[in-house]
Amino acid sequence: MQIGNLGNMERRSTYYACRMFGDQNITSGRYQNLNRVIAINVLDFNRIKHIKRYHTKFRLRETQENIDLTDAIEIHFIELPKLKLEMASYIVRAAEKNSIGETGGYGDLTVMVMVGQYL
Repeated sequence: MQIGNLGNMERRSTYYACRMFGDQNITSGRYQNLNRVIAINVLDFNRIKHIKRYHTKFRLRETQENIDLTDAIEIHFIELPKLKLEMASYIVRAAEKNSIGETGGYGDLTVMVMVGQYL
């Protein structure tokens, strides 16, 4: 987890993910045997300003055709302030629709709605 915005998270995460990928041993030139690297960055601040979602995923892509070059390296950012806002918004909406004690699903989460208690 990264506490505090140092302004260089994208490059730091890319550096470490690429280094992990490159540090793997290659036997007889068998690049297809290299393991994927998935970096997950949990941030206590908002870093990806122009995207409202709390979870973003990046890969190596061809920019004009928008196709993946490879899935060998994947970098995720989970921005906790955005998650808190999204969950609070969902709970308020669910509380307005449901009566006390009903549950509302949210992706892989189930939220117990208690009217008057939001977070």
